[in-house]
Amino acid sequence: MSYQDKAIKYLGDGVYLGYDGYHLILSTIRYADGSNAGMVEHVIFLDPSVWASMKMVAAEVLAAATRPDAPPPIPAPFGADFGPDPGGSDA
Repeated sequence: MSYQDKAIKYLGDGVYLGYDGYHLILSTIRYADGSNAGMVEHVIFLDPSVWASMKMVAAEVLAAATRPDAPPPIPAPFGADFGPDPGGSDA
């Protein structure tokens, strides 16, 4: 049974959350040409230790961002290039 066969919940902003019995699974769908043609699903499988780290880092980031002396956030432009893929697919 794949994660698609399990209950999947919509989180918002085009992101879905599933669970396969071990991993929390984040997924989103991107349409390469603005239509249903060329649809690509992007999936991230988070094991429990990564999920725990993500929660801890998110709490730290939010705490730092809400300090009275924190600089205002700088929004990234839509479609911004965030540099090379650490997995090496941009090489």
